[in-house]
Amino acid sequence: MPEEERKMRGCLGPAPQPVVKLDDEPIYECPGRLVQEDLDVKLFLSVFSAMKTLQAMPLSGGILDQTNHLVEAAVIAEAEIQATLDAESKSVR
Repeated sequence: MPEEERKMRGCLGPAPQPVVKLDDEPIYECPGRLVQEDLDVKLFLSVFSAMKTLQAMPLSGGILDQTNHLVEAAVIAEAEIQATLDAESKSVR
């Protein structure tokens, strides 16, 4: 990822604008940096990002071939992303 994009996402320190919101609190740092100590969460975020980008599941097969924990975590992550997008679109209006 280019350095400028990493700065905007808070990977190299606080970003100039919020990267995400957590309980309506703006977070100016990369979520990956915030969960650095919890490797399971960091691994999930990497897998989830790859799932979204590549439109592929980590285990061969379809959604029914994935572990329950992965599917549940993906549903929660997707719901949080959608809630953030909805809140941002309401604040723009």
